Amino acid sequence: MAAIVEARYEGQHLVLNQPLDLPEGQQVRVTIVPIGSPAGQQIVAGWHASGVIGAWAHRKPKTASTRWARQLRRKASQERVWRQVAGTVSAHTGLAFETDCIRAR
Repeated sequence: MAAIVEARYEGQHLVLNQPLDLPEGQQVRVTIVPIGSPAGQQIVAGWHASGVIGAWAHRKPKTASTRWARQLRRKASQERVWRQVAGTVSAHTGLAFETDCIRAR
């Protein structure tokens, strides 16, 4: 049985907001995630802004998930390399370089 429950911290104990259907003495693994934590909200906002959340929304169903993920990583790597090249060229020539116009074939 896996469950997500909310609790509050009192003294040195976690007090659950609802009872669990577990036998007495059952060992469980607990992960602490503060509710309404500003740090957590910032992390999620960053994931939204970077496209991590929702990245799979436009995936073509015919493409296997692992293959599609490899394609995304390859594309991101190529774009990163082209931005580095554009930055180097701009630094040496003083010319502005549009990285959107350059794509690896």
